[in-house]
Amino acid sequence: LASPEWEGLPAACSVPGCSRIGVQVRQRCEGCTVPVYHASRAAIAGLAARWLEETFQSRLVHHDSSFVYGRQLTLMFGFPDDVGVKVTCNGSVAVVEAQAELIVGHGDFGTNDRRLRSLLGFL
Repeated sequence: LASPEWEGLPAACSVPGCSRIGVQVRQRCEGCTVPVYHASRAAIAGLAARWLEETFQSRLVHHDSSFVYGRQLTLMFGFPDDVGVKVTCNGSVAVVEAQAELIVGHGDFGTNDRRLRSLLGFL
């Protein structure tokens, strides 16, 4: 399915079937907090890229030292979803913001919440 790819993490979710962990905005993903790591921005971005590469039905589209973007297909129906990870520095720590958003439809049955929890567990 062709749709515009993200060039950076969106400012907020644009559809109900979206989950976001952000410094300013959080949507769904109850109990998720913005993770902070004592590591370089590039190291955390590299781990996020590896998570995308190793996750079933995922494709890494973009990876640099501050932004990782990919597409993942839902397990049951194969619908594509966007996944983005932004890593910034705050002093000596790396701060991670992430968003997983469906491309097709309105609801995701919690799929994007589970994606973000999986990412956080991997990091």
